[in-house]
Amino acid sequence: MKKTYPEPWKRGTTYHFTITEDGKRKNVSTGCAKKEDARGAVRKYVDLRAAGTAGTFRTYSAPYFIWESCPRVARRLEEGKSIGRTHVKQSRALLDRWVLTDPVFPVIPLREITRGHVLDLRRRLRERIAGINTVNKTIAAVKTVLSEAAFRGDIPADPGARVGNINYEQRERGVLEAAEVRGILAARPGDMDKNPLADAAMTLMFCTGCRVGELRALRWGALDVDTGRTLIREAFKSQREIGTTKWDKPRAIVLPQLALERLQTWREKSLCIGPEDFVLTVDGPAMGITWIKNIFNRVMDAAEADKELGFKRGDRWLTPHAARHTLNTALLAAEVSPLLVQSFLGWSSAESRVLGRIQRQYTHLELLDLGAVANAIDELYGGKEKAAKTRLG
Repeated sequence: MKKTYPEPWKRGTTYHFTITEDGKRKNVSTGCAKKEDARGAVRKYVDLRAAGTAGTFRTYSAPYFIWESCPRVARRLEEGKSIGRTHVKQSRALLDRWVLTDPVFPVIPLREITRGHVLDLRRRLRERIAGINTVNKTIAAVKTVLSEAAFRGDIPADPGARVGNINYEQRERGVLEAAEVRGILAARPGDMDKNPLADAAMTLMFCTGCRVGELRALRWGALDVDTGRTLIREAFKSQREIGTTKWDKPRAIVLPQLALERLQTWREKSLCIGPEDFVLTVDGPAMGITWIKNIFNRVMDAAEADKELGFKRGDRWLTPHAARHTLNTALLAAEVSPLLVQSFLGWSSAESRVLGRIQRQYTHLELLDLGAVANAIDELYGGKEKAAKTRLG
């Protein structure tokens, strides 16, 4: 007799199906946006259930970390939670390269996987992979599959729970001295003086401490070039994918006068100055990550070659993200309130590390004097005469 399968039906952007298990009707998401893919997911689900098992780790993990078919992606999107395409793609690559090529783990029936199996996999990965960070990320991908399986009731318990990361000494991010930044922004090495776009990018990088994804996503409509008031509300998650800022928390800042002046110079030259146009663009699309890295490295190399600046990179690990760490360090050294610094830079749970629970309830960040941060940055990077000119609006 030919086996029949439930017909999937659409809810929102994904297909679901209804099945009776243990005498109860149950609605199950396929995680698929296309009906044919959903039918395949239904057949797989029913066949695995009929066999009395959720299959091996290899078969169960097949749709995971594939944007169109991943059950976890579909669930998070339905719940209004964010998840990056780049993270999903990278996790899939880790599973394919390191886990599914393991001689043992992929063929273990999902319901029989124990915490010991996960720990043994981690040990074998350490023997195969040079970087501990990659081992941790690979195990994290495995734990995600297992936790989702437990959450959906496909397995009775999560065998990946309480399996932690391997500790290792991370390379410390390099920072620059405030005087070094002041000299670089004044001298404009690496053709900053001839390229207003590069000049604006470098100045924004150091004067706002924005993450690279936030800088790339900054639009003219999000800032007031007269007062400097700016809303950091978007960020690139990958080369082309744009979403909300980290931790889904937009934040308001006030740009220092130094950054405003160079932005205005670039605005006069730019052909794309509409509210929805990106600030860092030439012909529409936002400048890429590689462009920003190249500009940063070119400026650092030129600064080091300029004997008058006396700048030496040494063994410091300097990347565009170092500008963020540099600003944080410089502002705290200048005795700017840690709450202001953390709010300006958009650190996670910034308030909780500074204020007590009762204080947090009665502190409204929008009323804090973020202009004071802009003044401090102008004094640090642009000289004291700049601070007096900053307009707070």
